[in-house]
Amino acid sequence: MQAVFAHQFLHDETIQQGEKKLLTSVDHFYTLYFHLLTFLPALKRFIAQKQEKQKRKFFPSKENLNPNTKFIENAVILQLENNNQLNASQEKYDWLWKDQKDLFLNIMQDLYQKDFVQEYMNKPTRSYTEDKKFVLRLIRNFLVENTLLHWFLGEKNVYWADDFNDAFLVYHKTLEIFSANQDENYPIAKSLQTENMEDDLNFCIELYRKTIINSTFYDTLIEARLKNWEHERTVLMDRVLMRMAICEFLNFPSIPIKASLNEYIELAKFYSSPKSSLFVNGVLDNVLIDLKEQQLIVKTGRGLKIS
Repeated sequence: MQAVFAHQFLHDETIQQGEKKLLTSVDHFYTLYFHLLTFLPALKRFIAQKQEKQKRKFFPSKENLNPNTKFIENAVILQLENNNQLNASQEKYDWLWKDQKDLFLNIMQDLYQKDFVQEYMNKPTRSYTEDKKFVLRLIRNFLVENTLLHWFLGEKNVYWADDFNDAFLVYHKTLEIFSANQDENYPIAKSLQTENMEDDLNFCIELYRKTIINSTFYDTLIEARLKNWEHERTVLMDRVLMRMAICEFLNFPSIPIKASLNEYIELAKFYSSPKSSLFVNGVLDNVLIDLKEQQLIVKTGRGLKIS
């Protein structure tokens, strides 16, 4: 979507140049995702080292000698730390967190002030379910909103500033399917396996290319259903999303119409104007009527035939 939107303004950019930028952006996104997977283990190691250092004080307090280890013993964080797939890529992805004592110290101090963290740390009982619930809440209610972490990542890579929220969403979804019985060989990033990755990239490029090449035709279909809306008054992002949706309707037989429709309505809610989702939904519903009447939509597979 962002690549198609950008191409609209870069009149001297060829489709091939746009594709190259798109693939570069995708690669940077997955790199950020892997860095996020290694963040909590790195934070855990920093806290563990700090606790050990406190024990070696000349006059350690009772709290220094018996620190609360619930965070560093969190079962989900340990699964991340011991995962073979992440460890095999440690040199490539774990470098980001090395020698970042100031970053971790500030994040740790801020973290321990949160009520939900205090509640978790002080609860006498523990279970895998509670550990997982805590980590997911930590991502949603602390890490995503942490301005220091956001700034740090944005400074490291210009692509990451825009990818921050989406990468955390994928990170959260990855941990949602973690279970207590998975071992260190669990394929933590299933979507990044070679075969699936190649399919995803092919889909990405085909959608980008066909949306741009056929944009004039898609605009004709859209304008026929705009009613009182003038071409110039249509929000450009709405138009980009509708072009992409129509492209999926016509060129991707295995994707259900409802799935495409719901996806672009959600994108309109997030990336466009407040009323865009209703507008995009209404126009696309009417465009679908025209496409079905012209018998231009062909869907294959069980449950995908057009009635």
